[in-house]
Amino acid sequence: MCSREPRTARVFWLLTLIQLAAAAKKPNILLIFADDLGYNDLDWRDSRLHTPFLRSLAFHKNTVQMNNSYNPIGFDDWLLSLQNWHSDQMHRESGKLVHGLDLFEEKQQGESKPDFTKGGIYSTDLFSGKAIETLAQHNKDDPFFMFLSFQSVHPPLQVPKSYESHCTAFKPNTLRRVYCGMLAAMDVAIARVVKALKQRGLYDNTIIIFSSDNGGGVDFGASNWPLRGEKDTLWEGGTRTNTFFHSPQFIKNFAVRNE
Repeated sequence: MCSREPRTARVFWLLTLIQLAAAAKKPNILLIFADDLGYNDLDWRDSRLHTPFLRSLAFHKNTVQMNNSYNPIGFDDWLLSLQNWHSDQMHRESGKLVHGLDLFEEKQQGESKPDFTKGGIYSTDLFSGKAIETLAQHNKDDPFFMFLSFQSVHPPLQVPKSYESHCTAFKPNTLRRVYCGMLAAMDVAIARVVKALKQRGLYDNTIIIFSSDNGGGVDFGASNWPLRGEKDTLWEGGTRTNTFFHSPQFIKNFAVRNE
């Protein structure tokens, strides 16, 4: 079962980066969340998967990996309150709205209007495309916080067939193969967003954080090996996540933190 210390260490590390940045130009922060990502579901843990860009970022000289990173089932004791699309819906249904996000759109208090013009666009591509569009329009002199919360690899398991070409180690029409394709699609999407940061001259002053909201669901293609448990449990398989911080300006040597 997870303890408070690893979570506190992760928040402390983020706050330390922000304090360092306060002495210089204020940094941008890009927080990227996968949804229901299993602990074993990156290609440096399972070589049959295909996440080459995330691997290059996770093991970059300007990266610190958080080896004891836990996301609890409830976020009430976090210093930061983070909402993905599930909890956002819960807030809407309860009448409580999440404010402070520039792209959060609503008709009126407690009511939103779905955009039905995006049918047929894979959500991973849609989200990354919107992120890139936002970066292209952003004033480079103003620091930003962007929370890019993908639906992948949450069920239903769906992915354009082209991404399954990276997943031939798994039998066709199996959950793990489709799940692998979803990971590959998300990897490409994140690579596109980071490329956009570089093209806009924003990359060097951006802190990139990658994590997941919880562990994966083993009935939907995920693997949390060698941890016990899965999503919706208090075992490490449900709460321990792959988390790293990447910052060209503030991290000069690769490290793995075990605190």
